[in-house]
Amino acid sequence: MGNLNFNAADVAPSTGFDTLPAGTFTALVSEANMKTTKAGTGTYIEAVFQVLEGEYKGRKVWDRLTFTNPSAKATEIGRAQLSALCRAIGCMSIQDTAELCNRPCLITVGHEKGDDGKIYARVTKYAPAGGSVAAAPMPAAAASAPAAPPWKRTA
Repeated sequence: MGNLNFNAADVAPSTGFDTLPAGTFTALVSEANMKTTKAGTGTYIEAVFQVLEGEYKGRKVWDRLTFTNPSAKATEIGRAQLSALCRAIGCMSIQDTAELCNRPCLITVGHEKGDDGKIYARVTKYAPAGGSVAAAPMPAAAASAPAAPPWKRTA
């Protein structure tokens, strides 16, 4: 047995997470990995997006971008999505999935029902992170605004 030395009274309990609501969020790719499909016949990029601002700051949403697939149409769609992501983060040519990481962009999140009947958040659109866009739904205005993040500062 492992010695935990843990007292639950010292830590606030987790309340769990609901699915990220539909809307547009400023986010960045915190992880991106090339993976093989279950069937072993194709590859996809699994990207983990982390929300940077607003009420949902720190929340994550996963996206899968088909890279190779026996279906030419699936490959075409996945590569078009990757192209949109690359344009949104300002990185037109990439050699490694790590190059997708830590560059802010706007993501639009929608919902879809999985094969298990659960509702999942899904990235439906990417856009450059220019301008001041808050996460949707809009949280109440803060009394004093913190300093702008580095990617929003003007020279």
